Amino acid sequence: MKKEYIILSMVIVLLAAYLVLHDSNRSRYELPTVPVAAEKELTKIEIKQADKTLTVTRKANDWTVGDQAWPADAQKVNAITAAISKLRLTALVSTAKVYERYDLTDDKKITVTAWVGDKVLLTFDIGKAADTYQHTFVMLPGDSNVYHAMNNFRKTFETSADDLRDKQVIAVSVAEIKDIKLASEGKTITLSRMEEPVAEEKKKSAETEKPADPAAGPAKDLEITEPRMQTVWKNESGESVDKAVVERFLSNFSDMKCESYLNDIKKEDLMAPIVDITLSGDKKSYAVSVFEKKDGKYSGVSSENAYPFQLREYVVDGINKEIKTLMGIKEPS
Repeated sequence: MKKEYIILSMVIVLLAAYLVLHDSNRSRYELPTVPVAAEKELTKIEIKQADKTLTVTRKANDWTVGDQAWPADAQKVNAITAAISKLRLTALVSTAKVYERYDLTDDKKITVTAWVGDKVLLTFDIGKAADTYQHTFVMLPGDSNVYHAMNNFRKTFETSADDLRDKQVIAVSVAEIKDIKLASEGKTITLSRMEEPVAEEKKKSAETEKPADPAAGPAKDLEITEPRMQTVWKNESGESVDKAVVERFLSNFSDMKCESYLNDIKKEDLMAPIVDITLSGDKKSYAVSVFEKKDGKYSGVSSENAYPFQLREYVVDGINKEIKTLMGIKEPS
């Protein structure tokens, strides 16, 4: 029995020594400190992958893309700045200087450099997501080790200038539009929004306006109410058009986004639109023109965007269908 106690005691001592030494070995390294800056302090970000480099720069409170200073999609840039400002290392992964398994080789890694003012705040390399999908493999300059960083953010930086550009080409509040002018297939039409009493209220109002019959005795006090009003759309001839179709048509322009931009031409290079649309309110007018389809895509320009763009085919086909309905143009059978 004493022998068993001695063996058990030796095992406990060895196990305790292992744990102490193992913990000591783990504590021999300290995770590097990553410079931190609030998102609003970042002024420039460079994203480099293989032989491609993308730069986004803050202009006042807005971000621009590339040397051309194209307006950037705020939501997408905010995701990038958030990932940079929240970068935190959580563990040392490898000291073996073998990077293929982490996608941290020169042909696969993404190198990010962030500036505050005119000074570089931080540079780091992004590899693939860890198996947990809650961490990302990263490296720091001058450090051959691979680390875990909190969160899975590689896809946030797998982007291009075209991806980061603000694709919104027009945004209209439908409620502010009072007049619509359409030109298509050699025809033009102007629609105007009006407010008029509901039909039943018109009849009741007419009845209350009849003079009282003297033979009927003193007129009783009548409660006169304002007639209920309704919104209607009418063409130049005063004919009503389907309100639901008008509202469906206008909804296309409440937040219209293009598929891509045409970087090799200017707005004035596009001639002879197949559709012209003008939307007018009390304070402002908006214009959109669509041009002949080429290679399966429609080109367009907007008064609210400085650059010519391409629209998805189904978007233009839907707009054209509603214009034909409003103009009374029948589709060929």
